[in-house]
Amino acid sequence: MTSPLTEPTPDRELEPVGPVLTTTTTPVARGWCVAPHGDLDLATAPALREELLRRLRQGDVVLDLGGVGFLDSSGLHALMASHRRATLMGRRFCVAGARAGVLTVLRLTQVVDVLDLHPDRASALRALDPHGRVPAPTRPAPPVA
Repeated sequence: MTSPLTEPTPDRELEPVGPVLTTTTTPVARGWCVAPHGDLDLATAPALREELLRRLRQGDVVLDLGGVGFLDSSGLHALMASHRRATLMGRRFCVAGARAGVLTVLRLTQVVDVLDLHPDRASALRALDPHGRVPAPTRPAPPVA
């Protein structure tokens, strides 16, 4: 069993090794587009889940999986938890651009029957706002002094 961390040395802290998930988040019509890059697994899924839930509190979310090369059960859990939260909040949660390997996992687990899947980011964005309007994402109001 390999560890996702290297051994510490006197001149450095523990550092991740192997694939690391990075996320790009951009405002889009009615909400946000979250685009992770890397593997979505036990080590990275919790952070993505928190990012998705944070963005769902602010608006609808498109999750662009085009940069994800691997998805395990932890990643599936993050997707399903985000879908459930979006449903409870009355938000839209669209998944777009899944590569062949990731799409195979979604099909085998029958998650394709539950999630709002789109072949690419553009079609998911059209699903969020079919009239082509691009309003600013909903943001929390500043505190009143």
